[in-house]
Amino acid sequence: MQWLAYLGILLALAYVYLSFESYQENGWEFETIVNLICVIAWLVISYTNINNATSVEEIKLFENGITFTENKKEESIFWDEIKSINMTNNALFLTLDSKKQKELYIGYLEYKQLQEAKQKLRLFSDEHQITFSSKY
Repeated sequence: MQWLAYLGILLALAYVYLSFESYQENGWEFETIVNLICVIAWLVISYTNINNATSVEEIKLFENGITFTENKKEESIFWDEIKSINMTNNALFLTLDSKKQKELYIGYLEYKQLQEAKQKLRLFSDEHQITFSSKY
């Protein structure tokens, strides 16, 4: 869904142009205000998609745990530290021993990749006796 961020930037630029044109013709009329609201909405959508896509770049499953790269820093969580895994189409929620919850963003994965990840996570969870649930 990273393409949505780039589309949002393009649409925000288009609405900046439309806002400028409508302001030149009509001043602060309804059309100008609606165009400015659209600029803000598309910039917010773009920011959240770019921010989410860059926070977790990669997740790898190994025999001893999960390794993920977050903000260019690699971290690992071992299977024996994980109590449960909840998977949605946008995120993995890992409940850890210390009652903390770690959220890993996976919204950038395509449907086929999500299905493969779900199967692998289910296998690793069963093997390491971790509660696994999926909401899609």
